[in-house]
Amino acid sequence: MKKIRTIIILILTAAMLFSLAACGSKNSESDGAGQKEQSEETGGKGGKTEPEHDPAGDSGSGKSDKDPGPDKNSEPKNDPAPEKESDPEKESEEEPEEEPEEEPEEEPEPEDGGGDPYAPDLSGEYSGSFSSATGTSLDLIVRWAAEQEADGSYTVTLGYYIDSYSLEAGGRDGNTLTVTTSSGTREFSFSTGDIEKNTDDKTETFIGGSSIRLSAEELAAGAEATVSWDFRGSYTGVDLPVVTASGVIAAY
Repeated sequence: MKKIRTIIILILTAAMLFSLAACGSKNSESDGAGQKEQSEETGGKGGKTEPEHDPAGDSGSGKSDKDPGPDKNSEPKNDPAPEKESDPEKESEEEPEEEPEEEPEEEPEPEDGGGDPYAPDLSGEYSGSFSSATGTSLDLIVRWAAEQEADGSYTVTLGYYIDSYSLEAGGRDGNTLTVTTSSGTREFSFSTGDIEKNTDDKTETFIGGSSIRLSAEELAAGAEATVSWDFRGSYTGVDLPVVTASGVIAAY
């Protein structure tokens, strides 16, 4: 029994020694590999190891740390140029856009196709009208208005209209206005333009006008006026060489 127990102890002891030996060989291999790697790293740097910096040694040597200054090889960074700020005041000073020019309005044409499109202003202190009596559908109408001036006299404005249906007539120069007052008789001439109108309705066509001056006494007493239009034609079968309208211009 003692022999058997001794053999077992020896076997266990040998096993323990064998395992310890195996572990020791592994540790030595790992240490060798680490030293090999470290030597390779130092060998790649030229095989020299730089000594550690000793701040105490630097101070003992009397050398002071100085700013090494800018690196000559380092290129300066170019800062981007600042963006220009817009000045609202300068923008407001810029010239405004030119507005398109308005086209001038066309002058109105006579409503019924002839004569002067601008009839005189017949508003005044005194006004009235008179007309011809041709017995046809064509007659001459005279409208007048009197406005007092600063010197007390009156300016009398007269407008001449042809009242008719369709009508075609050329311009006339032999037209007259005769005014008879207490001071005498005066005659004025006027021209008329072409008349061309085609209408089924009876309308008035402005053909011309005149302006005369009367004293306050002449207007108060009344002035006889005769207007003659040198028609030299016929209308509805009736010859009308001259169409005449007569009336009184007076302040009443």
